[in-house]
This record gives sequence, C-alpha cells and structure tokens, in this order.
Amino acid sequence: MKLTVKGLDEIIARFPEHAEDIKNAADEALEASCREIANRASMTAPVDTGRLAMSFDWERLAPLVWTVWNYMDYALYQEVGWYHHISGRHIAGKWFLTDALYSKIPRIVELINLYIHDALWAKTKGGI
Repeated sequence: MKLTVKGLDEIIARFPEHAEDIKNAADEALEASCREIANRASMTAPVDTGRLAMSFDWERLAPLVWTVWNYMDYALYQEVGWYHHISGRHIAGKWFLTDALYSKIPRIVELINLYIHDALWAKTKGGI
C-alpha cells in the first residue's frame, strides 16, 4: 500500500519561501501516518501464531511517497483471499490493511495539516 501527498503546490505557492519546510513537514506527517496504519493493521490482522500481526513495516520510497507493507509471504492471501484449488473453495480476504488505511484517512489529513501548520508557525513565529 503506497501513500503520497498531492496538492502541496497550492500551499507552496502561498508560502514559496517555506517550500522545503512544507515538504519536510508533509513527509514527516506521512511517516507518522504509516506508523498509525501499520499499528491499526497489526491490531486487526488475523491471528494464529501472531507473526502476521508483528510483521508490518513502513518505509520512504521517495520524497512524499511512503509505503506500508507486511513481509510475511502469506500476508497478501490473508488480505485479499484466495482460491483453494483442491477443494474448489474461495477463502475470503480479511482486508485488515485496507481497512486500516480507510479508517485512518481523516487522521492522515489531520496529521498533514498539523505538521505543515506547525512548521509554518515555527518559521514565521506565528505570523501566518
């Protein structure tokens, strides 16, 4: 699952002298968002041994592009489901990572706004 921020151009156009601060703040907000998504997914992931729940991680792929992932080889099957070819049964997915993302969308927006506001506030001494 990949997260990226769009629409920063309008904010940067308003505060061009703080472009780097705005980008850095949005990047920090994305990292915090990924951490919250991974934590939520680990709480809602199906549990047998607990390895799946403990295997979430996040990383920065590029400026303003982050990903949340699970390194267990069966994580994708648990997420989206699979077809059992011997029995002919479809095993439904649990959608724990997708649900974690969607449940955190308001929080992600809140974090991005908060981090950018705080960065601008600190740079302008409250004169924004």
